[in-house]
Amino acid sequence: MLTSSQLSKKLKGKLVLSDVSFSVGGGEVVGIVGPNGSGKTTLLNILTGFLKPDNGAFKLTTRRIGFAISRKGMFGDMSVLDNLKISAKLLYGNHCNLSTAMDRFGIDYGSELFSSLSAGMQQRVSLVLPFAEKNDLLFLDEPTNHLDIDNIFVLKNAILAARADGSGCIVTSHVVSYLEKICDRIIFLKDGRIVQDVLTDVLLKKYGSLEDAYLDVN
Repeated sequence: MLTSSQLSKKLKGKLVLSDVSFSVGGGEVVGIVGPNGSGKTTLLNILTGFLKPDNGAFKLTTRRIGFAISRKGMFGDMSVLDNLKISAKLLYGNHCNLSTAMDRFGIDYGSELFSSLSAGMQQRVSLVLPFAEKNDLLFLDEPTNHLDIDNIFVLKNAILAARADGSGCIVTSHVVSYLEKICDRIIFLKDGRIVQDVLTDVLLKKYGSLEDAYLDVN
């Protein structure tokens, strides 16, 4: 579904990504881990079309793509529901099921202003859109940020259900113990480069935990 080849990007004169090449297939969840500044968010911004690479290219074999709209991308003076309707219209046209996705993440505060919500509630709102439609490929950047344990479980089940339905998924997270439970492969980024791209089972067999694998790589 996705193939990237030698993607590179500079921001403010600093090389943020360098020769990043990998692929993601249907029914595959790929985790991308690395320290702050390793290029994770920049990579996802390129793959979702918000940034252009300086060098390299990527190919998508589907247009059915879902991604979480950043909390910063919501309008604070609008209601939750109006925010979601506007974003869903841009992403999917008239064909999506917001109510089902809102129910999944326990969002019963659609009439409240987005700016009045706690960080955790805002994060739950941001996760509605990628799961409001059947997408072939999902991009989730730090989706567990500010979530409580109950909603972390909800998100895990949503990702696994999408995988079982044949969707590919790219997830970045600082919570490596979370990724080892949902990912088929792990890509380690360091200083904008891929230093390892390994099956999760292989890593766990070698290290026992993704946390220990991360500490060894970094």
